[in-house]
Amino acid sequence: MSLQKPACLLASVLALLVPGRALGQSFNIDIGDLGGVPPPSYGGAAGQPGVWNVLAPSLGIQLVDLQGNPTGASLSVCCSSGVFSGGGTGSITGRHAELWNDAKLSGGSQNDYYTLSGVQDGIYDIYTYARDLLDPNAIQEIAGMNSYTPVATCSGPWPGMHIEGITYVKHRVAAVDNSIGVFFPQISTLFGEMAGLQVVRVSNAGINYCTSTPNSLGVPAVMSSEGGPSTYFASKPFTLVASPVPTGTMGLFFYGSGTTQVPLGNGFLCVSSGSMSIARLPPAVAQANALRHGLNFAAPPFAAAKILPGSTWNFQAWYRDPQAGGTGSNLSDGMTVHFIP
Repeated sequence: MSLQKPACLLASVLALLVPGRALGQSFNIDIGDLGGVPPPSYGGAAGQPGVWNVLAPSLGIQLVDLQGNPTGASLSVCCSSGVFSGGGTGSITGRHAELWNDAKLSGGSQNDYYTLSGVQDGIYDIYTYARDLLDPNAIQEIAGMNSYTPVATCSGPWPGMHIEGITYVKHRVAAVDNSIGVFFPQISTLFGEMAGLQVVRVSNAGINYCTSTPNSLGVPAVMSSEGGPSTYFASKPFTLVASPVPTGTMGLFFYGSGTTQVPLGNGFLCVSSGSMSIARLPPAVAQANALRHGLNFAAPPFAAAKILPGSTWNFQAWYRDPQAGGTGSNLSDGMTVHFIP
């Protein structure tokens, strides 16, 4: 699904780091500090230990990565009049309390809209900690912007540990024009609170799967991409990449709607046709140990292979490798890409 930025909704949005900065950072964010701040050893529901950024008392901060290094990313909040609150209910104790017993209220009939800028296009998991300060059974509804996963809710008394659907929700989202996020509208409650966010970078614009085997360079070829799968209708290209492969060798990319893992050549076939034939792209020659092909969305190999918004495809590269012996050819691993409008 793809959700546009609505009014009176809470979101966290991520965008490209400034040039020269490390890209693709993951973040821990504690919203409010009146109940303390989790130590770096606290991994939260994401199991991601590292430095916790603190949003308080101002409505904007510069973010550091999990090691505490500056990243060029920043967080700002708009638009309700809700204030930071602390103290919780006393039912949450230990390190969990340092995350949960302070938060920013959403402020009655208005909601907040959180914006973070500073990460690379790609796929991220966002863990959102939201609950109602006065009524833990009140439903908190959270939606992912450009999300692979649907709207999710959480509610219920503190169960003694993090449980999805009670203490947090998780969305897998794709960057669109270098931004991703979640919306947190209130339903059945007047005073929702946002206690924290964890942002975990999963991969580039695709999810790798299957297995690749070492080639004559001594390492397996791995699929990746350049550009964003969500912005191809605008100006950004989307280029398939398989590396490392021997420079000067010929190869090609192909894709299909299904997945598999069966021996082929010196490696494994990871893509199956599914409901259609496998689509093969024109051959290319590897340069600088990388095989590349820019997708032309207007000219698919055949009509059924046309890549449309909201569709999901699995990609793989095949390349010649006579120096490796065996069959003289090998394959990369597979990469699943969800093309979001």
